[in-house]
Amino acid sequence: MRIDPAIGLHRIVGVLCVVVLGAMALTGCQSLSGKHVAQSEGRRVEVVRRGAVQPGAPTVVFEAGLGFGAGHWDKVMNALEQAPTAPMFAYSRPGYGDSQPAGSASDPASIARRLHALLAAESVPPPYVLVGHSLGGVYVQTFAALYPNEVAGLVLVDPTHPRQWHAMNERAPRDAKLVSALSVAFSPAMKREFEASKEKVAALAEPYRGPVILLAAKRPDAISSAEFTTLRRELLEDMGHTYGVSPRWIDASHNIHRDDPSAVASAIRALLAPPASLAPGHADRDHGGRG
Repeated sequence: MRIDPAIGLHRIVGVLCVVVLGAMALTGCQSLSGKHVAQSEGRRVEVVRRGAVQPGAPTVVFEAGLGFGAGHWDKVMNALEQAPTAPMFAYSRPGYGDSQPAGSASDPASIARRLHALLAAESVPPPYVLVGHSLGGVYVQTFAALYPNEVAGLVLVDPTHPRQWHAMNERAPRDAKLVSALSVAFSPAMKREFEASKEKVAALAEPYRGPVILLAAKRPDAISSAEFTTLRRELLEDMGHTYGVSPRWIDASHNIHRDDPSAVASAIRALLAPPASLAPGHADRDHGGRG
């Protein structure tokens, strides 16, 4: 919908409350089941590990979106634990939750390499099923491009397109200006990631060619313009084309994993026990549907 200037400020304030307060609540939660503080590359890192270790089985590794950490995946983890499942690993990036801030780069390749080092430090061997939401979707795609032999599959949860910022400025400039206005309230960690996300991700020139499931949100954000809603759909379809898959359109908001955690859990289970159509070297070709 278009933003009425008369009420735009109220909506901006509301979004700021959701982004800032929501991130604080979900990344700083002290009661996360399976939580501990790890050490990697000389820094403290908040980690959540759940599920039974199964030698040789993939570990499900979660990557949250901008401003959120390990706690944002609790509903999906709970859904997966309703039946026997693989080990699960979530963490908070530098500056979120109990993770120590990092003065180093926050571009997708650097974040992917830090995650790789953290998994090694925690003695979590491959293969991995990587699950990424929003900007976390860019990070897991980058990880898979850098370490393809260690990845058993990707679940992309309404992911950010690597060229989204460039496309927004061209096709939905009012939305781009709104996002820039919102960014003044971002934490230092969020600002570093947000600025780095605007740059081209060189690693994605050779995308991952293993199994991929792409979950896309049907419901547009309340403050998005009609132009961005159309653009967002096109970008998700384009990402699907990159991986040879059709998006699964879920009746949920951008936070599919919060609105419908069972949809995300089902996608993960499909990659943990893949049918022939999801064998390595293939993707979610037969599961595209809309609904």
